[in-house]
Amino acid sequence: MKLAEERARLRPLPATRYPEADEARVRVSSYSTVRVKQCAYSVPAKLIGAMVQVRITEAEVAVRHDGVEIVR
Repeated sequence: MKLAEERARLRPLPATRYPEADEARVRVSSYSTVRVKQCAYSVPAKLIGAMVQVRITEAEVAVRHDGVEIVR
């Protein structure tokens, strides 16, 4: 197939980007914070020592514990 034919069949890009997110499982420190990508985020003190799931997008950070969102 020639380049001109392929170009004719291409569709336009979406108006918005697909959301990209990084996820990490981290332990809450004794200072009631989690560190992700060299940044510290505070969480409730009752979670000190617990493992939490952190999801980071370009717009927000969300922290979940036992499937429940704790902080956004």
